Amino acid sequence: MQTLSQLVVDEKGYINPAILAKTLHTTTQLLAAHAGISVSTISKKDRVLSVKTQQKLRDVIEIISKASYWSGSIFQAFAWYISEPIPAFGGLTAENLVVNGEASIVKAYIEQLALGGYA
Repeated sequence: MQTLSQLVVDEKGYINPAILAKTLHTTTQLLAAHAGISVSTISKKDRVLSVKTQQKLRDVIEIISKASYWSGSIFQAFAWYISEPIPAFGGLTAENLVVNGEASIVKAYIEQLALGGYA
């Protein structure tokens, strides 16, 4: 079985937002909102290939991939990402934190859970 990254990253190493959106059963417009990217950025090839945009998409993929190990699937992990409040962060969701530029603390939180830490 292919990983989420293998499904959505092209041969040059770029994340294709249209394929990522399709894989997650969402639209590119909603994907942009979930990643904290403007719709105009995600719809223009030169902007979607920028380092900043690709990093935001990579953060989303990494978080969903890590969460899928304990949630059961990428779809359940995506649902958790967009809707499950995290008590340790004042009830904010992973999406809220990523949109606010705090992807690193979500990744650290998930890694702590994987090591047996408490939510």
